[in-house]
Amino acid sequence: MTKILCFLGILLSVSLCVQSWGMYLSWLYIPWVFFIITAAFIAYNIGSEVYLKEFYLRPSIICLLSLLIVGFQLSIDDVLGYSSLNSTIFSGASEYADQAFFSASLFVFSYILGLGQSRNILFRNNSNDTNAKHAKVWLGIMLLTFVLFISTIDVRFFLSGEVYHGSGAADYNYSITNTLEGLYQIFFYVTLACYVKLSSIRGKTEKSFRNFVKEFPLLFWVCVISYLFLRLLSGDRGPIIYNSLAIIYGFIWCTKYRFKLLTVVGCLIVGALFMSFMSTFRSRDSNMSISEKISETTERRAEMDDKSVFSGTKELALSENTHFIAIKDIAKYKTNYSFGKYALFSICSAIPGLKKQYLYDLGFESTEISSADYFTISCNGKDFTHGEGSSMFGEAYLEFGVIGMIIFGLLLGSIFKQLDIALMSTNSISVISLAVILQVSAKAIYMGRTSFAIELSYVLHMIVITCIINFVLKKLFL
Repeated sequence: MTKILCFLGILLSVSLCVQSWGMYLSWLYIPWVFFIITAAFIAYNIGSEVYLKEFYLRPSIICLLSLLIVGFQLSIDDVLGYSSLNSTIFSGASEYADQAFFSASLFVFSYILGLGQSRNILFRNNSNDTNAKHAKVWLGIMLLTFVLFISTIDVRFFLSGEVYHGSGAADYNYSITNTLEGLYQIFFYVTLACYVKLSSIRGKTEKSFRNFVKEFPLLFWVCVISYLFLRLLSGDRGPIIYNSLAIIYGFIWCTKYRFKLLTVVGCLIVGALFMSFMSTFRSRDSNMSISEKISETTERRAEMDDKSVFSGTKELALSENTHFIAIKDIAKYKTNYSFGKYALFSICSAIPGLKKQYLYDLGFESTEISSADYFTISCNGKDFTHGEGSSMFGEAYLEFGVIGMIIFGLLLGSIFKQLDIALMSTNSISVISLAVILQVSAKAIYMGRTSFAIELSYVLHMIVITCIINFVLKKLFL
């Protein structure tokens, strides 16, 4: 049943995407979203495996929610009169509304179809590659990196949030501080995976989060909480959400615990409101004290005319801007399809030490290397003051057009189904595999506003770094 609905949705989406130029079929938007939700509901309730039942915090569900918000919230706001696409995105955006809406639905239908993969293909390694000594070494590496990271911080620059500039949050101001922070994040996931796996082997948690926490050394929690507190002060929501969710998914993998639906929904609503608040908080004057920032942020949030079906996810939905830019630029022959170029450069950037600057030296433009750079410069020019970032929809369309929406949707759905299966599987897997599972699962809520190429580079970079260090450690003493 799910496959029939998805194939029908894909065929209709392609037809409407190709034939609806200038028609503005806004009357169809809300029923179409209900059609998509129905297909998803059937996929998760009728076509789902028994051992995944009542697993409401599945990464694939969180990712689907992110895709629905980015793909459709602004269009629904426009239909309901909350805001206009021409004012929210850019002047003339309504001309491309149907193509954006139906190509996004094409991606989502393909994603749901990709969830039909029921075999564990990616994570089947029955490996006992960790022990207490191994975990302590990784903890030591994580602590050392955190101390070095702290020692290089420019406090004003860090706490102001100005460390992020340019084309979006993915575009760092490259420095030793940012490099060390990136390494710290890698070592956090690997160390977390080590202790989660040890906890599973010992079998002492008994589905108790308190017991799960006790399985980790105190130094681990001191380091993690200190880092998250610093990021909270800087106004950066990402690491707080990613790291917290990674710990929760580690608990789920270890205990196979299933959170109740009401708990999951409540946490998602609170999380969305928190992200919205932190977005405004980070934009405050860096010379203000923390209390002044909180006070002014609260006042501004109360004054903001941020009308939407749900204001807490409005910022996430604004990433759809990049999808409109891709459609407009290709329609007006401002650019051509990139045919996988951004994914290729992301694979190259996973090599340790290979920064974008080296690619510039070889004659490549920033717009050829990063989809986030392309969208920002296309929209705001080279003298931009803020970035547009990237998105799954925008990059998929920029890479291969309508075909790209199908390919990337199927691929993303298949990957997230593997994550669902792996989290509830009783098979033992390698530490690196578990670290990848925790990292990607933790970022599910942001999948709509990131790009496939960026996330691919993060995963490959972590695998390469971890394998190199593991090789060295085995040669030395492990």
